[in-house]
Amino acid sequence: MDVDVEKKEKKEKKSKKEKKEKKEKKEKKEKKEKKDKKDKKSKKEKKEKKEKKRKLEEEEETEAKKQKTEETSEETTEESVEETKEETQEESTQEESTQEESTEAAKEPATIFVGNLSYNMTEDWLAEEFGVVGEVVGARIITDRESGRSKGYGYVDFADKATAEKAVKEYNGKELDGREVRLDFANSPNKTSKPKKNYDNKPRSAPSKTVFIGNLSWNTTEQALSDLFNEYGNVVSIRIPTEKETGRKKGFGYVEFDEVDAATKALELSGTEVDGRAIRLDYAPERNNQGGNGGNRGNSRGGNRFSRPAAPKPQGQKITFD
Repeated sequence: MDVDVEKKEKKEKKSKKEKKEKKEKKEKKEKKEKKDKKDKKSKKEKKEKKEKKRKLEEEEETEAKKQKTEETSEETTEESVEETKEETQEESTQEESTQEESTEAAKEPATIFVGNLSYNMTEDWLAEEFGVVGEVVGARIITDRESGRSKGYGYVDFADKATAEKAVKEYNGKELDGREVRLDFANSPNKTSKPKKNYDNKPRSAPSKTVFIGNLSWNTTEQALSDLFNEYGNVVSIRIPTEKETGRKKGFGYVEFDEVDAATKALELSGTEVDGRAIRLDYAPERNNQGGNGGNRGNSRGGNRFSRPAAPKPQGQKITFD
């Protein structure tokens, strides 16, 4: 009886112990699970916090980069605008300077040559004709000093170059008093020709009505010489000798005046540039029937063609003004 009771108590005690252990084990397991869950949650929160901090730092860095880019862009834009503004101002200044120079050049007085004029044409009539184009400062018709008759050409002075250019453009070939006039810009020695070489202006030959012109450009024409020397007196004729076989100009010529004084005055042009070359002037021997040396220049140029009436005439065009 006692044995059974003891066994029963033992069994109950054991069962109670097992239950207790089981309960403790369960509690321990639950505690561990709770702790693991808490740790997991804490770890997750920590990770989320770290991720959030990283994202925030990235956003701040991106924002800083964006701001820096915008500032750089603004600075570049400002610099570009400033440079463009400076370039525009500089170009504007250059254009204004060029326009001022062009305007100043256009305002300079200019003279045109008028050829093939009617012998009835007067200076007042000529000025009136060209006054339609613009302001005419003066007009002159070249006449023979002895007869006073017009030589068929003249000059018109304008207040500015632009008006002169317009006149040449509109009037060249136009009929005035039944004749088609020829227009061109006059080559004024006082304005466009400059002494380039210091030639000895003292003549080596005896005074005469004819002037020898040396060092002439191949491009120089009789008309150009006429424009140049008419300022100094009444020009009777102009000759530029040429080669007989080739027709090429020899690089010299002659201008004959009606008076020795006019020829003497014309010698002042010695050293003046004509068509890019500085001309050399001297008296040329007069044409006569005496023979002999007739001046040093005649002998130095293959015979004195002025002192020998039977000598062959030089080749080339001769302009004679009646």
